[in-house]
Amino acid sequence: MLDTTALQQLVEQQVKQEVSARISQALNEDWLKSVEKNAIEFIQNRIVMEFANSGALPELVAAVKTSVQELFASGQIPGLGQYVDYDLIKATVDESTRLLIEKAIDELTIDPVWLTKVETSVSQEASQRALAKLSGTDIRPIVQEYVKDVVSSINKNLFAGIQSQSKNVELTVLDDHVVVENQLTAKDINAVNSLTVKNLVVKGSVNTDNTSWNELANTVGEKAFEKINAKWKDTLIQQVRDSITKQGVDFNNIKIDGELLVSNGVLSGGVKESRLQSVGTLTSLTVSGDTKLNNTMNVVKKRVGINTEDPEMALSLWDEEVSVVAGKFKSNIGYIGTSRKQGLVIGINKTPTIEINDAGLTAIKQLQVGVHRISHGNEVPGYAGTKGDIVFNANPTIENPVFAWQCLGGFKWKLIKAIE
Repeated sequence: MLDTTALQQLVEQQVKQEVSARISQALNEDWLKSVEKNAIEFIQNRIVMEFANSGALPELVAAVKTSVQELFASGQIPGLGQYVDYDLIKATVDESTRLLIEKAIDELTIDPVWLTKVETSVSQEASQRALAKLSGTDIRPIVQEYVKDVVSSINKNLFAGIQSQSKNVELTVLDDHVVVENQLTAKDINAVNSLTVKNLVVKGSVNTDNTSWNELANTVGEKAFEKINAKWKDTLIQQVRDSITKQGVDFNNIKIDGELLVSNGVLSGGVKESRLQSVGTLTSLTVSGDTKLNNTMNVVKKRVGINTEDPEMALSLWDEEVSVVAGKFKSNIGYIGTSRKQGLVIGINKTPTIEINDAGLTAIKQLQVGVHRISHGNEVPGYAGTKGDIVFNANPTIENPVFAWQCLGGFKWKLIKAIE
């Protein structure tokens, strides 16, 4: 509580100091000179009135002035009381003092420095008195009771339903999530969107009547089946291999779709695929679909390709860079030749007899038309021919204008000359 008596004393002290300062300022040397001047003028006026006709008036006035100044200087003015109205001076001083006090108070009340000083003094005085009062009083029970009441009120109003018995920080609330330092125990947890759990331990029952459980069960089942199936398959295959190795296979008792796999030496028609790498002699083989033999012959869409997977005609044969094809050229016309700009040779015993270059020029080394052979030579043939055979002169000249020789039978050859 603020002590009004101390505040009143402080204000009175400040006012006295300010009034004393203002009175000291008023009763300065200038004021004393003014009083001295008035006294001299008053005395001079009285002397002038008394000695108006005297010729020594100027010296007398000067002497009076000097004497008054000395009296003022020494602070002793005998008989000054008869010239001074003390009541008037007192009234004047009182009025001046009152005005100075009022002005001082007005100025002090708006002076921030003085107000700060007053506030500081009041605060210090209040603190000192409060400390002095409290120093002899044990306020701990009061503070504890007050704090207890405040905490109880906060828990009741702000944290209703929350009871804290922790000695350490266990719950941290952030802007985007809440951190639980250790174990969280709850009867029910309802996650609106999603719940991320690093290690899930279920000690009770799990609700299986929901879509999430069905998805989890299906996924777990599939994963487990895949793992078990793969392991089981490997184990079964190994067991079958071991059994076949030791005991062999009795194909007479193996069935596919209710049909014996092998019956009277005939493989079941239910066998659609196999990876046989070697078979004996086949009496017949029917293949539907594309066929590949030893990466060399390919049968694709009624065409046969040798060293090619894309035959261009019914038969397409590639030997390195050379391509020979045979097939339909156009309606009712077949074709045998090359499919590129390449030459073609036809011969026997690996000896060319007919050569066609890439421009289409055909060269025939030996030609027989019907029963007649047609050939070339540089002289009369020396061998027996067939009647009608013709041998053209391969080196005709002006001196020897022989066009050809025609066989008349046996070794007889008739000269045929060109018409000049």
